[in-house]
Amino acid sequence: MTSIMHLLVDFICVSTLMYSYYDSFGNSFFIYVFLIYNCIAFLTQPFIGLWLDKVNETYFMKAMMIFSAVFVIIGSNLLIAFGVIPTFSIIGTLLLGLGNSLFHVVGGKEITSTSNKSTPGGLFVSTGAIGVGLGMLFNQRLLFVPALILVIAPFIYGILSVVHIFIKNDNYKLNYEPIKQSPKILVAIALILCIAVGIRSFVGFYATYSNNLKGAPLILLLSICAFLGKAIGGILLDLVGPYVTISISTILGAVAGLLLKFITFDYIFVFSINLLMPLTLDLIRRIFPKHEGFSFGLLAAFLVPGYLLGHLMNEYSIYDFSWILILLTGGMLIAIYLINRKNKCVQ
Repeated sequence: MTSIMHLLVDFICVSTLMYSYYDSFGNSFFIYVFLIYNCIAFLTQPFIGLWLDKVNETYFMKAMMIFSAVFVIIGSNLLIAFGVIPTFSIIGTLLLGLGNSLFHVVGGKEITSTSNKSTPGGLFVSTGAIGVGLGMLFNQRLLFVPALILVIAPFIYGILSVVHIFIKNDNYKLNYEPIKQSPKILVAIALILCIAVGIRSFVGFYATYSNNLKGAPLILLLSICAFLGKAIGGILLDLVGPYVTISISTILGAVAGLLLKFITFDYIFVFSINLLMPLTLDLIRRIFPKHEGFSFGLLAAFLVPGYLLGHLMNEYSIYDFSWILILLTGGMLIAIYLINRKNKCVQ
């Protein structure tokens, strides 16, 4: 159910921003609006995660899920109805970002603390890609759009948030085995992991916003590739282990990176990058056991530096060396497992 909610919350946020602001900002949309929203939605997650980890009570998590829905729905309505008024515009964007951040941390903590498998985490994060892809299409003021954004999607999201309260859930216990290393080594591993995530976010930006990708069908296809990468990545990790998963992602990504000038390989590139998201989620929670909220939020926050760097370097092509960065991050992740090869939890 949280996977469906993930699709809905990302769809509501992105479609609202696209519908409210795209006509006003045009090509500068991402600089003036979307980047601000993303910074709020992602950079706040580690701090919200620390707070939730400290409380760590089921009833509190469910209450925060409700607050997330309230923030997102109110923010969406403010932007659609009063977006032309600067004060309401700012408040609406803040509420959307905060509500999105809260949902991701609560949902991420719930999923990653429930099972020692990676498949649930992969399925949870995967559906957000579909929501974002669908939301990106709402840059035209069609008559049915307000009804869909303001009524239908929020209604379903709100209902699921309420239903979530009544689902028995005494998670938030240690259902996985932590990595056993000295604190210094754990910090070093966490830093390597965060850098690898940031690098992959950076190179992924070029495929996501490639000049080859124009029009609704291509945007949706790209979102489907990201969805499949995340979902299959978790399943693959559970079935064949980290070394095979990293190898497949790295080889596929490096080859696609060499051929990024061809449209077909944009999709393969995005798929390959997203294959490793469940693996990074599994690793980070094992580094910070009993702090799943902070762990989930930390990786989410490191997506932003790569995303911003992609914007700053948007005029410079990295096609010629993106494959090198993919090989580098693959090697970094393999190194983490080799460091801990004696621990059964990471074999």
